[in-house]
Amino acid sequence: MITDEEETYNISLKSSDKHNQNMCIERDVYQQIAEKDHYLLLAAEAGKVLLEKNKQITNYYQRLQKEYLHKIEFVFP
Repeated sequence: MITDEEETYNISLKSSDKHNQNMCIERDVYQQIAEKDHYLLLAAEAGKVLLEKNKQITNYYQRLQKEYLHKIEFVFP
């Protein structure tokens, strides 16, 4: 037969286990949010680099077009 003290102790353990599980789940959620924030920042940085590279390529392409047009005008006045 289980005494009242043992019953209280068992209930306390169950409650403690549940609290630990909730803390674990909470920690996991915060960890997932932190990871997603990290990946979001990485994606933003990558996007910024890609936009800058695109701008450089566009400027280079426009310079080439102007040079080509000048050469054509020189050859075919």
